[in-house]
Amino acid sequence: MKHQMSSHLLVALLVLGESQAQTIWTQRTAGSRLTIEYMQPTFANTISWLTTSGSIVTLNGKVQVGSSVGVIVEVPYVSGTISTSFPFASSAGSVSEKKGGNVYVGLEIGNFESNIFLEIGARPFATETSSSSGIIPMVGAIGDFDRQEAYLEKMSSYQAALNLTSTQTQGFVYRVRVGPTIFVPKTTGSESITLMDYGLKMGYDNGQLGLLGGISGRWNTKIKSGKAAYHHLALDLGYRFGKIRPAFFYRMPLDKEMTDIVARTIGANITVAL
Repeated sequence: MKHQMSSHLLVALLVLGESQAQTIWTQRTAGSRLTIEYMQPTFANTISWLTTSGSIVTLNGKVQVGSSVGVIVEVPYVSGTISTSFPFASSAGSVSEKKGGNVYVGLEIGNFESNIFLEIGARPFATETSSSSGIIPMVGAIGDFDRQEAYLEKMSSYQAALNLTSTQTQGFVYRVRVGPTIFVPKTTGSESITLMDYGLKMGYDNGQLGLLGGISGRWNTKIKSGKAAYHHLALDLGYRFGKIRPAFFYRMPLDKEMTDIVARTIGANITVAL
């Protein structure tokens, strides 16, 4: 079963590559905030005797330093199960694992009254211990499309992103995000990979109820022929209660190479302004 799990993981990572650290769906606030998020990916499970399931929890905090700089820290946690019921397999059964991911540390630079701000950050301390079954990096990297590098073992990442966003908090709102992410393998002899990440979200917010939709994608600059870019569609519905904003979201891949692995990801988060 371990060989079957490893093969399934290898296919997934070859198709999808890696991703950015912060995502376009991270709720931006004028001051300090704390966000906890839960994600439940639904895997396609196209192999009838091989079933994958799991969940992801991230804790994301921002400490505002002055009027134009915020310090961002994010800690991910993944749990997953992979099982096989192949009738002739001597190793039939299931394996479950839980593990923390790669911690993100970064800066958000820009005044909240400006429609342009910059993000720079890294996950420099990649986990060195490998998942025995491969389920942890697969659930995280496939289920959380916009933060795959948070779950890849022995892989540090460094990123920058420019954001163009609406300054108004009510009415039509939007955000455009683009920037490179560099992945540096810890394995000797492996080459670094640079991806260009991009996304657009827009919608309506009346000050309490907000409905946003958009698309996020990435282009692997190292791939010279064949398919090098993949995309996700997402919807976000949130409601503010004073300083608290709970939200529900739905994310769906738009490329067949991805839908063959994961059908959708649903989840919820709560952001508290501090």
